[in-house]
Amino acid sequence: MLFRSPLAAPGILHQAVHEVAPPRPGNRHPERVPHGVYPCEGDDNWLLIQVNSDDEWTKLCRLVLPLAPYQSLDAEERQHQCELIESILIEWLSVQDARELMHRLQAEGLVAAVLSDMPGVMQDMHLQARGYWQMLERDFVGVQPHPSPPWRLSAEPISVKTP
Repeated sequence: MLFRSPLAAPGILHQAVHEVAPPRPGNRHPERVPHGVYPCEGDDNWLLIQVNSDDEWTKLCRLVLPLAPYQSLDAEERQHQCELIESILIEWLSVQDARELMHRLQAEGLVAAVLSDMPGVMQDMHLQARGYWQMLERDFVGVQPHPSPPWRLSAEPISVKTP
């Protein structure tokens, strides 16, 4: 039998060794803080933020002024202060526009992405600029958008010929 879920392997091994299911981490990463999805201003507006290095942490602290006093924390110290850091970040984000902040964070080289509903994905300027959505005629329903493969072999998206 071919094992088709490599992401399940750590949990299966943990269960086999410890005879108990591993704890659920939620959005948290075992080594990186902050690393999660956080609510922003408005109703159901969420922003993914992932800090993967001390340099990225410093950049985030320069943008999120309430985090500035914690700028010198290294990855291990941030892990120990996770609750405090996330509470400060959540409070600050509660009055921030998710899309505007995403662009500011990305401009600094940080990982940030707005979580979008389907209309938001369909209207996403980046996907539109890349020609991601291709319109195809479908039996019974007419012209419908179809996603392009996420990779490219040239500057143009790979043509989608069938639904």
